[in-house]
Amino acid sequence: MSFMASQEGINYSVKVVLIPFMAVMSLTI
Repeated sequence: MSFMASQEGINYSVKVVLIPFMAVMSLTI
């Protein structure tokens, strides 16, 4: 169960970090 929770937490952090990163990249290009 804790593995699944950490997996979901990782997926959530990746989305939270990746979406703004992609937005910044699209603005700078």
